[in-house]
Amino acid sequence: MVSPSTIRQLAAIMASHPNLQFQCFLSSQHANQSMITLSRELPNFSLVGYWWHNFFPSVIEKVMRERMEILPLNMQIGFFSDGCCVEWCFAKIVLVRNILATILEQKVKEGYYTIDQAIYIAKAILFRTPKQLLHL
Repeated sequence: MVSPSTIRQLAAIMASHPNLQFQCFLSSQHANQSMITLSRELPNFSLVGYWWHNFFPSVIEKVMRERMEILPLNMQIGFFSDGCCVEWCFAKIVLVRNILATILEQKVKEGYYTIDQAIYIAKAILFRTPKQLLHL
């Protein structure tokens, strides 16, 4: 568990280095709210994907939904893989893309987004934001 003092320490480090870009990928879902809050407050801090400790479809969906509802698109990257083979990386991206598509489909059905907005969001989270933040 990430303690409040650790979160304050992280925030102080990142705030004291505004010209550096920091990225975080979580190892458990319990820290998501704190990390979202830090990312909203610190322009040099963004969130990336889901590490293998929280790589469960239900957890990914919850974390992804929370980020989409709170964070700007330019502060979140939808995919990260530490996979050691191409097959595992491929399987992970398929899983993440399917979960993202499911969430966006629900948001369109609920009237939160149009289809064009949902496509824009998916492209931002999976392509544009990583390209921008990682200088690709």
